[in-house]
Amino acid sequence: DPLNVNLKADSGYNSWTFSNGNVSILNELTETFTSTGPHWVKLASEYANGCKDSTVLNLVVHPRPNASFTSSVDSLCAYPVTVDYTNTSIGALGYNWIFGNGNRSTQTNPSETLTAPGIYNDTLIASNQFRCNDTAISQVKIY
Repeated sequence: DPLNVNLKADSGYNSWTFSNGNVSILNELTETFTSTGPHWVKLASEYANGCKDSTVLNLVVHPRPNASFTSSVDSLCAYPVTVDYTNTSIGALGYNWIFGNGNRSTQTNPSETLTAPGIYNDTLIASNQFRCNDTAISQVKIY
């Protein structure tokens, strides 16, 4: 996901240079980094008294996992029914399931028994080692 960085420099002549190729002379701005990996921001300042200084800020944009799953049942005219969930997430290490019947699980591929008719909105929140999250939602309809 993009990283938005809010930047502000003291008054004077400021020159910003960014690892994504952008430049700016504004004192206050927001810069967006869209690719994952290491990035940097360089600020060079010159003041009315002739003093000059510069600094570099190093940043890392971490990847976000891609949460996804399938269920063994998407609609059925019978209950109770056991629904098996297959986690197809990419780049995730942790899983937080919130099922439409109120139950929760942290298993990779859980199963859930539905005992009443209804529309069940099931949610998977996948996370990676950088604490970045992604969410997938699907419905199971029991008639």
